Order: sequence, then structure tokens, then C-alpha cells
Amino acid sequence: MSEDISDEISIRIDERRSDLSDASEKPSIFKIHGQLRSENEEAYEPKVVSIGPYHHGKRKLKEMEKHKLRYLTCAGGESAEEYNIALANLQDQARRCYAEEISLSEDDFVDMLCLDGCFVIEFLRKNKTPESHTKNDPIFQMDWLQAATENDLILFENQLPFFVLRKLFDMTKSPGEEENLIDLAIDLPLWLNLPDPGLNSHSMIFKHYKPVHLLGLKHKILSASFSDETLDSTTNSNGTDSKLFLNQLVSSDKVESSSRRQRIYMSNPTETSRCISDYITFMDFLIDSPSDVETLRSHDIIVNGLGSDEALSTMFNKLSKYVYLGGRFCYTEIFDDVDKYSRKRWHIWRAYLVRKYFNNPWSFIAVLAACALLLLAIVQAIFSILQYTKQK
Repeated sequence: MSEDISDEISIRIDERRSDLSDASEKPSIFKIHGQLRSENEEAYEPKVVSIGPYHHGKRKLKEMEKHKLRYLTCAGGESAEEYNIALANLQDQARRCYAEEISLSEDDFVDMLCLDGCFVIEFLRKNKTPESHTKNDPIFQMDWLQAATENDLILFENQLPFFVLRKLFDMTKSPGEEENLIDLAIDLPLWLNLPDPGLNSHSMIFKHYKPVHLLGLKHKILSASFSDETLDSTTNSNGTDSKLFLNQLVSSDKVESSSRRQRIYMSNPTETSRCISDYITFMDFLIDSPSDVETLRSHDIIVNGLGSDEALSTMFNKLSKYVYLGGRFCYTEIFDDVDKYSRKRWHIWRAYLVRKYFNNPWSFIAVLAACALLLLAIVQAIFSILQYTKQK
């Protein structure tokens, strides 16, 4: 091989290595791979509004584009031209946040950042304000549309980089506005009835945390809630964990969708906490069949809004699919305690009696009747013995 050809090959390899280096800046917004999407296609698709490039331009979402323009007008602050100039300076950094290649031109990409970003910010502002400020807003006049929009804003593929939102928020902020962007975003519902760490702890949670997008922010809040509850849990005298379930889980189709996006978000390499995916796995360990759901319902641990115990059982079994356990499992100590509790002979006997003879009212009545007959037989035997003794 000649020296010239060797040098040319080395240059090409170095250029490719340079491109790889630029691409390794840890993108934070991904597309869901087909294996997971095949579980429930609709769970990952926006219903009414596209945010970001992945679902941009879809026909079924066109209706919301006019609302984006209206929200851009409501944003105030600088002109649309000023927004575009500011975002043009951020577009290279914003593109690197997406793991997939973006086909939009530079102008179209900046235009998308501007319209989608202003829509998100204005929606969060309106969502925080009293009803009097949204009475003329069609989105907030229809409960289903407001709920669908809230849900779409925290879909896994439907995200904008948080620094883009922060830039637009600062440019559109009115002089008397006291809220910051994180305060507005925290109020966005996640459809999971789980404990919130509390307003007083928000400042500590976000002191050194820089959200990558809205879903990442909501995940951080839930992770903090899970971590606090898991670490602070105590065991009561019955051998069961008094804070085992943090809060009562109200199950519905929105809980499934929310749980899915939180579970998928755990694949983000920038996040190390496994609290939520471990919780889903933990619930799947508890629920193997509809009868397990019935047991949890009877103890007010789950409120089933899916219509049947079988549907809820199937939901949790599917949610845990493709979740791989690694590192420290949040509920290891609970599993160990339950295992120790279940190995004690008296607990085994008691569980057997409950399942065999006290699992329904008729079995219980039959046991009472048998006990009554046995007692009567004993009394009769005693009287017979006493009578026999007297006769002697």
C-alpha cells in the first residue's frame, strides 16, 4: 500500500472518529425501540399535540397548530423574530439532544422550537392560573382536551430540551411574574397517585439538578418521593411493612401510560435511580393473577379503575416486560422480611387455615357449624360420663 493511500485512509478514519466524538454527547431524547412499542403502540403516540421533531407534521395533530400560533401571540415579551434569533444560536446544541437524525432544515427546526416551546410554556402558565384566566381558551374549556394535552407533554418522544424552554420562558416572562419554570412544570400532573416530596423539599431536590426535559423533571420528583418513602419505611408488629405501598395506587389506563413512560425513561443513561422501574417490578412480583389483585383491593392497596381484576393483572404483567434488574433493588429488604415471615411454622399453618377454611363466608359458616357440633359432642360425652359415674 502506497504512503499516499495510507494517509488518505487515515484522514477518513480520523474524520469518522471526530463525528463519533461529537455524537457521543449523551443525547437525552430518544425514540422507543420496536420491541417495547409493540406492547401498546398507542401508549407512546401523542393524541392531540406534537412537541419536538419526532412527531412533527403528523396529519392527526394538525388541528393543534393553530393553538400554537395563538399561544405564541399570547406569550408577549419579545417578537417572534427575536425568539428565532435566540433559538438559532441554540439549534446545534438542541439537535444534539436528539438521539435520532432530524430531517428538518435549519429554518424549520428553529421554527418548530419556537412554536412548540412557546406552546408548552403558555400551557404551563395557564394550567397554573385561576379558571378566570382560561375561560376563553378552547383547550381549557374541554376537560378531555386539557387532559390529553397534559398527557402528551410528558410523552417519552414528545420532548424539547429544557434549556430551550428556559430560554423562551426568560424572554416571555412578565415583570410581575414570580413563578419560575420549574414551579410551573411541577404542577403538570403525571397521573400517578404517588407521594410528592413536598414543596419545602423542591429547592433541595433541584439545587444541583438540571432537567433535560419535562419528563426528566417529573421523573426526578417521583424518584425523590420513592427514595424518601423507601428509606424511611418501618416494620410494624405484624411483620409487614407499614409504608410498603407509599400511598394507595389508583389504577387506570392513564396510570398504565404514565408508568410506561417512566419505565422507558429508566433506559436514559443519564439517570441512575431505579426507584420507579423497581416499583413496577415489585408490583408484578405481587400480582400474578386476578386473585392477587382481589387480595390487594380487599386491603385498600389498589383501586382498580380498569374494570376487571384480570385487566389490571395483565397490565402489570406487561409493564414489567423487558425490565431487567441490575444493581441494588429498592425492595430487597422487604423481600427478605417477607421470606423470613413466611418461613415461620405458625404463619404457614395460619395461612393454610385461612385459605382452606376461611376464604369465603360459606366455608367460615361450615367451620363454625363443625366446631359447634364438636362442642356439643364433647358436652354430651361429659354428661354421659357424669351420669354413668352417678349410677355407679
